[in-house]
Amino acid sequence: MKDETAMRLQAWVDGHASAPPPAEVAALLERDPEARALAAELRMTRDALREGGPVHTVPETRAFYW
Repeated sequence: MKDETAMRLQAWVDGHASAPPPAEVAALLERDPEARALAAELRMTRDALREGGPVHTVPETRAFYW
């Protein structure tokens, strides 16, 4: 897959205005298994970043560490 195609696919997954039309992306995903795999990986990464990690709290104030 060309870098340009991967970047356009990433723009589509991220919902950018510069993303290709949905019909174009649907055709790409239908014919290209590498594009399907990349789109799935990009979605999983996006979702993981949105969820974030667990929040840990400590009983001491910030002043304690400084």
